Amino acid sequence: MVTKCHNVCRSRLCCFDSYKLQGSCRATVGEDECELYSLCEQLINENGGEVKTFIELDLKEFDSDRPDISTSEQMIEKDVFDAVSLESLYYLPI
Repeated sequence: MVTKCHNVCRSRLCCFDSYKLQGSCRATVGEDECELYSLCEQLINENGGEVKTFIELDLKEFDSDRPDISTSEQMIEKDVFDAVSLESLYYLPI
């Protein structure tokens, strides 16, 4: 899954200031183009490199910048997200 995401996003990771492996291309490709790829920023880890595994992506997705959130609150957030995700699978056409 992460590999497929990288295949889609790789050419526009340079849109994000947090990506340290390449200079910014935002001025070259434009704001509109970079906005189309805004969700790709999840593939950049805290060191400015690329997320390599689904586990690393999953941990990053539920990482919170809010210092006042407790571990139990994070677990509840994750459980709610997982429950909603599983419920949405129920409605997928077979």
